[in-house]
Amino acid sequence: MEKKSKITEMIAVPIEEYEDRPFQSDRVVIGRRGPGWIVTVLIAVIMSASASAASVYIYDGHYAQKVVAIDVKGYIGDIRDLYMAGKLTDDQLKERMDRLEAVVNAMPSNEVAIMGDAVLHNAKILKP
Repeated sequence: MEKKSKITEMIAVPIEEYEDRPFQSDRVVIGRRGPGWIVTVLIAVIMSASASAASVYIYDGHYAQKVVAIDVKGYIGDIRDLYMAGKLTDDQLKERMDRLEAVVNAMPSNEVAIMGDAVLHNAKILKP
């Protein structure tokens, strides 16, 4: 006679005890059925929350339109005052105007630029 371990005896039941049920093998294994419904729901909630948070983070960083104000009026006024006072040469004036254009051109496509004097508060203001 073949010696069986206690675990095999506990989880394996001969098929003769279940003759009214159709089975493919000659033994029925009884044991743990899998995670409970609480664990399943918890995993589903965690996965759903993670996917939602990742979607919002990626959308906000790459696709959502953002308003950025540029203080063009103040910047041009400062340049004009320096030029009129003789502290800037023509080349320096052109260089500073090119810097203003470079700041505007370097903005990402999801940022909208408006004049700085049109903003009251809660907007990022760029000063070239």
